[in-house]
Amino acid sequence: MASNIVKLKSSIIKSSKLYGLSLNSESLKYLVEILVDLAPNERDAAIEEIWSSLAKQKASVGLTTREQCEQAVLEVTGQKQDGSVKLFDVIGAFDSPRFIFDRDNQRFVLSKATLFTDSADHFTEYFRNRYNYIYQRVLRNPIFANKSVTVKDNSSNKYKLKPLEALYGCNVLMENITVFGMITQIQPGQWYIEDFNGAVRLDLSKVEYGPGLICDGTFVLCDGSYEQDVLYANVISLPPSETASVTRAQFGDINFFGGELTTCAAANQVLVSKEIEDPNAFIVFLSCVHLDNSEVMNKLHILFTGYSKSPPIAFVMCGPFVSPRARVDPCGFLAENLKKLGQLISSVEGLKEKSKFVFVPAMEDAGSLSVYPRPPLLSSVTAGLTKQVKSAIFTTNPCRIQYCTKEIVVFREDLIPKMFKCRVNSPKDNLTHHFTRTLVSAGNLALCLLARCLSTGSTTMPCHYTPYLTSSSLPITTTRTRRRAPAASSATQGHFLCQSSTLKSTILQAMKLKILLYLVTSDLCNI
Repeated sequence: MASNIVKLKSSIIKSSKLYGLSLNSESLKYLVEILVDLAPNERDAAIEEIWSSLAKQKASVGLTTREQCEQAVLEVTGQKQDGSVKLFDVIGAFDSPRFIFDRDNQRFVLSKATLFTDSADHFTEYFRNRYNYIYQRVLRNPIFANKSVTVKDNSSNKYKLKPLEALYGCNVLMENITVFGMITQIQPGQWYIEDFNGAVRLDLSKVEYGPGLICDGTFVLCDGSYEQDVLYANVISLPPSETASVTRAQFGDINFFGGELTTCAAANQVLVSKEIEDPNAFIVFLSCVHLDNSEVMNKLHILFTGYSKSPPIAFVMCGPFVSPRARVDPCGFLAENLKKLGQLISSVEGLKEKSKFVFVPAMEDAGSLSVYPRPPLLSSVTAGLTKQVKSAIFTTNPCRIQYCTKEIVVFREDLIPKMFKCRVNSPKDNLTHHFTRTLVSAGNLALCLLARCLSTGSTTMPCHYTPYLTSSSLPITTTRTRRRAPAASSATQGHFLCQSSTLKSTILQAMKLKILLYLVTSDLCNI
């Protein structure tokens, strides 16, 4: 018996290495206990299924724990009950997982870094991680080939990316080069494109822009010619996006979205079957729900009454929840109106028992610190409503909502006007289309430098500029001379740092899955 256990341990360890897994002593002991009584042929098949299940779980650094092995065994044996899987889940920004892309191993790993930090290095790492995330997707696109080659391959209609460091010191004209990087202003009034190796000045006098809203801090592909330390841009376009199926084929069923699932929602057969069983399920989204407006309350009563016979899965209500007018006690005023809303919901028979009520605050609501992610409304403000409506959920802004296999991101913010403050191009029509292209390409809600697009009160850019992807020792090229960009003052760095932390972990990699973004801004009075 002892010899069989030794052989089994050796077999488990050997096969786990084939999947890139490392077991600690507790996980190895647990697997031996559940596998020792199986027949040899059944044992080998069970081990393979367990490794496959572990590979689909959240990527992590270090040893595979016993808890992860237990989850894999439950999934393989089908012992997990349907009731233990949440059909509807709300994930706040502070609970969202933060993934970083490991360039050496070409995989995403789950980071344990905190959301807020006082280190300037973390600010740089934030942008470098976004660069890595988009860059690996670009290289996987069929129209791109080996990143080290420099020219366009006309025979195969493929573009080959060139790192910026390959341009330094070149004294001859280089034509038809394509580079990838972040477009930004390192010096006032001068646009640069930046990657890990440095930054090159751009001449945009004859550039043509592809679809999308490009602004300061956007990652772009630039095609043009290089001469005398200046890249003369011919075309600037957004990096191509990819479907969820392509992403999962590359990285497996990792749960980028967050929540209790060990794999992405689309890979959970319980959720798939539940969604098929109820094809008419829906969620209602509302915004600018001014509870102190009698007309809004009347419209809500009509809305709730109309849905009472066929209640939705949830009502998602976005702020601001009070009208923009002066008040002596904003928290007390909001609490009073939320209590009235609770009374209204309770007056509609069966609604609060069958539907969830999710509240996403706006920046104008009481208790805001003017920093994203915006925390939930204070418990002292919401107590009057939660006592009456047990299904009420108060979450952050932005937040994530998962219903069966659908993964939804909700962000209550007027992004387009803020992006226009630091835009590079100026599309004149169909702004919604351009904005959506930018959003999908970036895979991030922070579509431009946060200090410049989300600052409250000021519409002007800071007077000091600093590289975001490069260290201070790397070159910044300018016309005919090379010098470092002026260092940002401590006050400016603090400003950028504070704003950059707002969405560091909110949605970094979640947009790689099939996600819908709801920017709901319609006035409820227009129903």
